[in-house]
Amino acid sequence: MIVIGRMKRWLGRNLHHIFLVLATFFNPLGFDAMFALVMRWTGSFWVTDLIFYLASALFFGLYFLVTRNKKRRD
Repeated sequence: MIVIGRMKRWLGRNLHHIFLVLATFFNPLGFDAMFALVMRWTGSFWVTDLIFYLASALFFGLYFLVTRNKKRRD
């Protein structure tokens, strides 16, 4: 139980950083291997591009949402 409590505290303090890293990871300007893999699954460049942009936008939005809530708590 102590480990779970510490993990929750760590995630609570660092969740905004995790979302920022995921947002930049899904940005389609890089990570060609993953982009090519998803493009092979979908069969369409435009659908894959949309998936990566939406994933990036989702995590950027979560980053700003969590950061704003974090500032209110502090």
